[in-house]
Amino acid sequence: MVLNVFVKYLLSQKSGLNLNDGVHLNKLIEKIEEQEHEHIGLNTMKRLMGQIKDEREPRPSTLNIIARYLGFENWDVMSEATRHVNSSFDHGGSLASFSVPEGGLVEYSYLPDRKVRLRHLSGSKYVVVHNENSQLREGDVIDAPLFVLRFPLLVSDVVRNGVSLGHYTAGKITGLTSIQLIDND
Repeated sequence: MVLNVFVKYLLSQKSGLNLNDGVHLNKLIEKIEEQEHEHIGLNTMKRLMGQIKDEREPRPSTLNIIARYLGFENWDVMSEATRHVNSSFDHGGSLASFSVPEGGLVEYSYLPDRKVRLRHLSGSKYVVVHNENSQLREGDVIDAPLFVLRFPLLVSDVVRNGVSLGHYTAGKITGLTSIQLIDND
């Protein structure tokens, strides 16, 4: 199995590395190990990047480590969130949580008249600071690693008053109609 282009893009963006280079793959492995306290071997990473031909499937635990590094709960959640994205994807239409500074504001909207503003806490966690017509409430804490224009927002967990409400999907039919990182000066 070789990782799809978008997952490679996310890994490159988060790590700041050129993943076509063996030295950089070692640095990526170090960054993953530093954050996740789990190790992925160099040959495994080369197989996942398509640099070594091998038909073996990676262990689910390896894929889960990569997903967690990118801010997702696990590989299945990440696969669902990125399944509509392919190599022709317009990167200007996405926003990954790891690229949002802590305290940064993200605003998204979807039809018919929904608008939500979030303050980034850390990782893929946000608190709702403004809400217009959505089911979320101000003060809710959500887990959203990736925002993609024209696709539904998949939230792996919503916590309201300390109680987990479970998964939440915004814009199920039309997807997100706008996403922006707001300068909070």
